[in-house]
Amino acid sequence: MIDTLPISTANKLTSTRTWLQQLLPVYALRCCMRFSQDAYPGFYHQGALTAWVRTVMGSQSDFSDYMSIDVLEQNKARFKAGDLYRFTVYGIGAKGKAYLAGLPRAIISFQTRWDAAMPFRDNWSLQGIEHFCDGEILEQTEIPLALETQKLHDEMISWRDKGSIKIHFFSPWRVLRNKASRQTNKGEDRYCRNSDDLKENNLWLTRIDDSLRKLAEDHGAIIGERKLLLPVNVIVSLAWVNAAYKNGLGKSQPMGGLIGDIDILDPSQLSEDDLALLVAGQYLGVGQRRVFGNGRYRLSCDD
Repeated sequence: MIDTLPISTANKLTSTRTWLQQLLPVYALRCCMRFSQDAYPGFYHQGALTAWVRTVMGSQSDFSDYMSIDVLEQNKARFKAGDLYRFTVYGIGAKGKAYLAGLPRAIISFQTRWDAAMPFRDNWSLQGIEHFCDGEILEQTEIPLALETQKLHDEMISWRDKGSIKIHFFSPWRVLRNKASRQTNKGEDRYCRNSDDLKENNLWLTRIDDSLRKLAEDHGAIIGERKLLLPVNVIVSLAWVNAAYKNGLGKSQPMGGLIGDIDILDPSQLSEDDLALLVAGQYLGVGQRRVFGNGRYRLSCDD
């Protein structure tokens, strides 16, 4: 709980980011699967894998509120029989933890036969449940904690001391342009397509904030007006990649977005609010279709 933190940190969090508490704690499990047949999921697997996970878990209506996935094996378009495949599933709060607890048994007992065109179906089996961080084999009753208030605080302190911070997006980040530039654009034209689209007025940081605010509101948080985001000196090196998946009706659904890096050259320019957002976003994903595994990133540094 927040009252276990040092008073200075607790005051900062309670005065500015109380709504982030609605998204903590976050739990995670890594599933290790083995293919029994060849599979061809394409370059980005998020859509097809999420469809499989949701179906295995009983197509819960609130899946998007409590769950998301991290597709570790994307960018590999073909898997042969015998190949291993790992993915991580995240759950928010007690309900997300309960869903994760039922996931291993649900995978083992899953019997539905899908059309052979689906890359993930009855063509693989569960080999083990691993710790999301180090790959250690877990008992099926263990649900590791990925992020809670104290860990958020500790990570914020760690990143505050760095000379620079790199935000590396390794799955497509779907970012709406600002209202003035998107005007009457429709469909995919509403989204930022290059680095320049994100530089104006800290749009990159605003959109991370937007995404986590919306998720917190879906969890019942009461959120006030956003404080002015101060300028942050960054180098944005992002490029658009196309991606799509087919829904249950066979209609193609776009999932393209931006891949690459945002280099924060002077982390001291980040407020406590900003830093809390960046740390938490690693575990929750940001942007449109984050529940599918879009908008996943990790923080790193050159120190």
